[in-house]
Amino acid sequence: MAVSNILDEIENLVVDGKHIVFTNKSIIEEPDLVRLIDDLRNELPLELQQAEQVMQDKEAILTEAREE
Repeated sequence: MAVSNILDEIENLVVDGKHIVFTNKSIIEEPDLVRLIDDLRNELPLELQQAEQVMQDKEAILTEAREE
């Protein structure tokens, strides 16, 4: 699952949580939040590696274009 999807799910979990009357607080299910945080921890390293690879590819393409 992509990081943006996990963040959307966390946001939905908070928004859809039970609101406490006369406060800006809400109650959410802890296991659901913990599961999403674990998913996020698993996805972030992969996404960061992919972003780093894209940046390296970009630099290689620019260097090659300059040489030509």
